[in-house]
Amino acid sequence: MRQYGRVDQNHLQIVNALRGHPGVRVQSLSSIGGGCPDLVCGYRGRNHLIEVKAGRGHLTAHQRAWHNVWTGSPVIILRNTDDVVAFLTNADAADRHGIVPGRLPT
Repeated sequence: MRQYGRVDQNHLQIVNALRGHPGVRVQSLSSIGGGCPDLVCGYRGRNHLIEVKAGRGHLTAHQRAWHNVWTGSPVIILRNTDDVVAFLTNADAADRHGIVPGRLPT
C-alpha cells in the first residue's frame, strides 16, 4: 500500500528561507510519499535532496528505507532556518573548494 507524504509544520518556513537566498530553486516532492525526501533544491549547479523535520522529529520507517537504498548524494535534514543557513554556508564553502557537501548532523 502506498503511503502518501505529508509535510511537517515548518515545511513552508524552510522552503521560504531557501527561496529567499539568491540562486536557490526549490521544488516540493512531499506529495510523492513512500519515503521520498520533501524537497529538491538546486543551488550552484548541484541538486540537493532535503528532508524537512520539525523539532526532534525522526525519520519514518519509509524514509529510512528510502535513504538506505538511495545511491545519490546524501539527503540533508533541515529542521529550522538556522539549518538552512548552515546548509547554504556549507554549500558555498564546498563550491569554493570543489567538494560535494554532505549531510548535516541529525
